[in-house]
Amino acid sequence: MPSTRPWTRTAPDGAWSIQDRGLDDRIVSQDGEPVRTRTGTPRRDLRWWLDDSTVVGIAVSGPGAGQDLGPDNSATLVTCQVPDGTCTSAARSAASSPESAHLLINNVPSRRVRAFARAL
Repeated sequence: MPSTRPWTRTAPDGAWSIQDRGLDDRIVSQDGEPVRTRTGTPRRDLRWWLDDSTVVGIAVSGPGAGQDLGPDNSATLVTCQVPDGTCTSAARSAASSPESAHLLINNVPSRRVRAFARAL
């Protein structure tokens, strides 16, 4: 079931939350145990919960460190699963599961999508 609160840092069931650490965000359980998210990139910005076990964010690759983003960086929209931390690019996910793409697109207010895209 999709979240009715797409921009909250806590999963709809309350079992997980996103810790905002710049471009080094992480997911933690209720008891504070971190989940190793595997985006395949050195930096990530996790933004909202799609459902109880799926977080949406961007994976950032290229030169730079910390919050620095330059023209040689690239950002990919990703979804990551808890509890295992497996992440998949949204483009790859949409190709294999149109239903997932529909949930991702329709669960976010359009003005927020535009603001998120501008931040990339």
